[in-house]
Amino acid sequence: MMLAQLKNWWLRWAYLDFAQTGSRSQTCFYRYPQELTKKNLTTMKSLCKFFCLISLVVTVAAQFLRPGQYDLTLLYGLVLVLQVLFFGVATHLLKHPPAPRLGYVVTELYLFHLLALSGVVGVIFSPNESGTVFMVVLVISQLLFILPPLHTTLLSGLALAGVLVGSYFYKPDYFFRADVLNGVGVYLLSILMGWMAGRLQLEEAYARTRATRLNNELQRLSRTDQQTGLRNHRSFVSDYEALTAAAQAEGAVVGVIMMDVDRFKLYNDHYGHIKGDRCLHEVGQALAALQRPQAMPYRFGGEEFVVLLHRDACARAAQIAEQCRAAVAALGIPHRYGPALPLVTVSVGVYVGRPQPGDGPYAPVERADRAMYHSKAAGGNQVTVYDPWAVEDAPAFDEAGEADEAGAECKNSENSANGEAGEADEANRPAPGNTPAPISTPVANIPTPAGAGAGANANPQ
Repeated sequence: MMLAQLKNWWLRWAYLDFAQTGSRSQTCFYRYPQELTKKNLTTMKSLCKFFCLISLVVTVAAQFLRPGQYDLTLLYGLVLVLQVLFFGVATHLLKHPPAPRLGYVVTELYLFHLLALSGVVGVIFSPNESGTVFMVVLVISQLLFILPPLHTTLLSGLALAGVLVGSYFYKPDYFFRADVLNGVGVYLLSILMGWMAGRLQLEEAYARTRATRLNNELQRLSRTDQQTGLRNHRSFVSDYEALTAAAQAEGAVVGVIMMDVDRFKLYNDHYGHIKGDRCLHEVGQALAALQRPQAMPYRFGGEEFVVLLHRDACARAAQIAEQCRAAVAALGIPHRYGPALPLVTVSVGVYVGRPQPGDGPYAPVERADRAMYHSKAAGGNQVTVYDPWAVEDAPAFDEAGEADEAGAECKNSENSANGEAGEADEANRPAPGNTPAPISTPVANIPTPAGAGAGANANPQ
């Protein structure tokens, strides 16, 4: 019990373990190394700029005040070179985050070099006075960076020992004793001040880091559909507006693929809403597996899904749409009243073109939606590429009428099957990859409007 208490006290002082984790690896220095390293490196860059300026001023002033004596000029020239070197290292590490230990090592090296340089100034260049410069830097160094107090204590102690040894050989006895008394007193005071300042900085950094991580997680959750794991409608609207704005500015084409699960209402009525939710989840995961940087799937709402295409993906719009259709059919989810197969399938509509000044903001989505309903009217489990002459003149898809007709079939079949069809369907679910070929042609060979990407008409089969 006593050893455990001593360990907790040690960790609380040496690594600011105020959460009493009982382990060094669980303290903030090791749980959030990237955030703390970033703050330390940013502070280092600011100090390098400051000391570069001081070095230039002192070097120029030394030429006027002490002409012909180059010792001070050489010292501050060295300081200038070291600041430039550390500034370059800090800049590189901020652009390319280092390993956690390397970030701390670089910060501690910079801190020690400040103490060493101030010690040289306080001993060699001030032989007949106390090492005031070193004492000041000793105190300030404890307040500059967020480092474990154990590390700063050891670094400061090593620097102080070097200064006292130098003072013993270079200074008169009176000033050596003054350095010993002042140095030990300032050292102990700096440890206390550093510990208190480190605690405050660490608590502030921890709170800021935690708030940032929570905000990032909330942002992610607000843009993710929890049921399917895809990006949600809110994310779609944001990305769609950015994509169309960029396309209008560059004169590029955009592509939209709309998908709707065939007769999903009947699926819910027959199998239940729990299996309906599971079905949507599997469909979403199948589409997520096809996700590419230029082809991003979203859940549009209900049983509808949408894929945004841009750049090179627009030329392969029909092929990508066919892959989506085939991936859903390959899941082999039984659907007793599927329009084309006794499986869950999707009807797909594709639009590829350049946003026109007279179009509404969501014209590409509306056209892909009309192409999708053309697929549903043609029997489902198909891909239709939007064509204003073929799609606009096609008979409207009567979803309510189809649902009523299919519902009547559903009722008659359920009465004859005596309620045992659902279990048989699940038992006969085909293995993925062994799904029967679609009954109808999956991609309609309909010409695309002018301005669409090349290859959007291609039949992938």
